[in-house]
Amino acid sequence: MESPSQAFYEFPTEIIHLILGHLQTSSGGKHYLKLCSLVSHSWTFPAQSCLFSDVQLVFDNEERVYHFLELCSRSDTNLPLCVKSLRLWRGNNRAQDDSSTLLLDRFLQCRVTKGKLLLDLFQNLVTLELGRIEHWRLSDKAKKVLLSRFQTVLKLQLCNVVFGSVNDFQDFTYSFPRLESIKLVDVSLRKEDVSARRPAHQRHSSSSGSRFENVLPLLRNPLQIFKMSGSPRSSFSFDFNDPSLDIEPVLRPPSELQSISLTVDLDGLPLFINALTPCSTLRSLTFRVTYGVSFECAEALGKLVESSLSLQQMNIDVHSFSMNDLDPRFKHLGRVQRSSLRKLYLNFHNTPYIIPFLARLIVPPNGFDSPLETVVIKEETQTDLEEIDDFLQGPCFSSIQEIRCTASVRVYPRHCRGDAEFTRPDEDTAPIFMMAEKIETLRERMPNCNAREILTIKEHYYQ
Repeated sequence: MESPSQAFYEFPTEIIHLILGHLQTSSGGKHYLKLCSLVSHSWTFPAQSCLFSDVQLVFDNEERVYHFLELCSRSDTNLPLCVKSLRLWRGNNRAQDDSSTLLLDRFLQCRVTKGKLLLDLFQNLVTLELGRIEHWRLSDKAKKVLLSRFQTVLKLQLCNVVFGSVNDFQDFTYSFPRLESIKLVDVSLRKEDVSARRPAHQRHSSSSGSRFENVLPLLRNPLQIFKMSGSPRSSFSFDFNDPSLDIEPVLRPPSELQSISLTVDLDGLPLFINALTPCSTLRSLTFRVTYGVSFECAEALGKLVESSLSLQQMNIDVHSFSMNDLDPRFKHLGRVQRSSLRKLYLNFHNTPYIIPFLARLIVPPNGFDSPLETVVIKEETQTDLEEIDDFLQGPCFSSIQEIRCTASVRVYPRHCRGDAEFTRPDEDTAPIFMMAEKIETLRERMPNCNAREILTIKEHYYQ
């Protein structure tokens, strides 16, 4: 018969997950999650899953990276199975570029006690993010690991990643057979002026000796040597002679890619867009224009949109300091399969392009009704809201169920004494009254949409 103390901890799995889920989102929750992992064996893995579901490694801090490797290689834990989101970033310190790249290179080739590649243990990984990584400087074997060890990833985000060629980028994206979403932020190609720089793995070539000879150049803390060679409970190594990496991976375009997000302000971006085209499964396209967009880039976007058989949502963010005339470039987006488009998010920062863009993208030449259901106009300071209101009353927009605008008001800590997160000001404070005035003004500027009861105004408080 179980003792009362034992029975107390044997909650149903659903109750345990509810408790841990609440702690995960509450203030100071990490501390309590650590305590929960010590309650009993049945609490350990669920608590670890909450603690380590999202892991970021910055490769300018080798001590933390090795500590994470030690935790993953322990024989009494299933920590890699807990990780659902893995973010690998090079640090901000440019002086450490070589050591950071080398550390990432070795992390990708790390092996645990049983000789298994560490990344093979991340069997529940859903999201992979790479930041400030110079892909072209990685060793060939590290690149092959990237091409073969992330079969479960559904979401990929690349931020400030530099590739050696478009083919390298295309091979990389083709290595995720289950990929559903990709986001590119300031992704670029290696410039000619850095072509003379040797990759880090060539400048720091390892000897063919033991695993400790391979690792010692990176270690400045003697304790790390003990961690890697002493304890039977946790051990990892770096194997540079893995025959499995000699097998060429089978690379195919992801057959389930549904969402693409792009920052449109780089000369090399058309090449990346072309590498993702065609994409017949594309359902959501997001692109952000910051400093303008070239005709080549706009044409590439048009071809990407044209290749989609079921595009349902477009998110377009155009800043006011973009080039003066974007309309001729947007003509390439008139090829959208209008029969499927349902949601359109427009964040045109006080620019005159919304109506021409809507006219080209939405109003079909043969006059059939647009199936568009939702239009979101994020920028409240848009100067032509009255004209937009009139334009949207045309017969081809009869299916629209919601026109969504945002009203923004700035708040200060003195306005949010009842909210520790400063997300909403206290009642009877100045921002509350300012918000009410802005909402009323927006309704007056779009009277037709307001009368149709399709105008929705979102309140946004910011610091």
